[in-house]
Amino acid sequence: MTKGKKKKARKAKRHVLVPEPAAHVAQPQPAAAPAPARLGIMGGTFDPVHAGHLACARAAAQQLQLDQVLFIPANIPVFKLDQPITPAKHRVALLKRALKDQPGFALDTCEIDRGGKTYTAETLRQLRERYPRTTQFVLITGADAALTLPQWKDAADIAYLAEIAAVARPGSPVDQSSEDYQALMAQFSVHWVDVETPDISSSQVRSMAAAGQRLDGVVPAQALRYLVKKGLYGATAACFPPEGEGGEGQPASDQPALSPHDPAADPLSLAFYKHIKAQMKSRVDERRFRHIQGVAKTAKRIAKVYGVDPAKARLAGMLHDWDKNFDDQGIRARADQVGLDVEPLVRESMPQTLHGMTAAKALPRDYPCIPADVLQAVSHHTTACTNMSDLDMVVFVADCLEPSRHFERCDELRAMVGNVELEELFFQVLGYWITLIIGRGRTMHPSTVETWNHYALRRSTRRRREREEQGLPPVQINPCAVSE
Repeated sequence: MTKGKKKKARKAKRHVLVPEPAAHVAQPQPAAAPAPARLGIMGGTFDPVHAGHLACARAAAQQLQLDQVLFIPANIPVFKLDQPITPAKHRVALLKRALKDQPGFALDTCEIDRGGKTYTAETLRQLRERYPRTTQFVLITGADAALTLPQWKDAADIAYLAEIAAVARPGSPVDQSSEDYQALMAQFSVHWVDVETPDISSSQVRSMAAAGQRLDGVVPAQALRYLVKKGLYGATAACFPPEGEGGEGQPASDQPALSPHDPAADPLSLAFYKHIKAQMKSRVDERRFRHIQGVAKTAKRIAKVYGVDPAKARLAGMLHDWDKNFDDQGIRARADQVGLDVEPLVRESMPQTLHGMTAAKALPRDYPCIPADVLQAVSHHTTACTNMSDLDMVVFVADCLEPSRHFERCDELRAMVGNVELEELFFQVLGYWITLIIGRGRTMHPSTVETWNHYALRRSTRRRREREEQGLPPVQINPCAVSE
């Protein structure tokens, strides 16, 4: 072959297309994985999937020697026909991400692919056709649901096709004398599985997401990213751990986020603050809520100026009018309810001054995690006292200077922030409040009078010492001239 012919042959060879084999011709396939000997089947709505689901499946797999667990999201669960269900594509996407890097767990969408109402017996029959007869099925379900199995559609087929793994939580024993238990054990082959599962449900996760509470440790990290990205259940970026605790979407621990009512909850977290804010919004009218928001923001700003914990200041500002929704009769009843000892004069002529004190007594009952100094600031914001802490002063001042206040001297007092000591700022604001009370002909709480006298004397004494240190002759200082 000449040199030119060889070149043409090589060129032609490069352009030869190899025909696709006919469809009926068997093609080489990679070796299939052996069918599992024992297959766990975990169905549910998974709206959304959470750590409790994974814990149950893991406990069943370990205790019953399961080779694999299939997570099968329901299409239209027959027990929830009257409830709104998140679209299947989102529930599947969440499950897919939650099961990533979980050895032995797999996603199966047969119920969604099948369409219509979801019945467990149909799913088991469909799976039976796909797996060899040597594969044993183990249906994983909660103990409460297991007790209802005899009432499920085609219950006899379920009993024939699968063993039952009934997952029971510690502290929730099953009544073995009940008729439901006896009926279940008579018809089904049941294994009782104990698991230290997080005390969480999908409905709780949805509520936590809507309230902006942290979900790290409750929803697997990859699923949580998707949940927030799509805004499912009203979730926002607040559901991620704060910066510095593992970063966005990285669980800070394996433990579920705590309820705001838990004594171990973090009262200074953004999630807790958003919960309190939502609660407050439902307790007061719109005008009062705007004031409360203003106090919270102003307290945080002033706290930063004077080196006070801004998170505590913001929380105390949001809580300061917690009991402001009561009328005179209601606040008296509230005082009796929380065991507050009230002087007769105050009870009869100025009951509204009690709302800070009643709130400080009532809040720990629902939120035992709130710090004592925050509760003290809430208590002291109405009448003040002779031993005001820096946090107390910040909240007291913020209540007067928040943006919606338009009293005569508000702008003057606002200009003092950062330009005078915190105690001096508090003293000026206290004096202004007293001037307003007197000008309106109102009675004054005994504690307010005592507080004024206490801080006026402190101020006079401090100024006298300052003059002495400067070598200046003593002068008579009028403590009532609070604007000098």
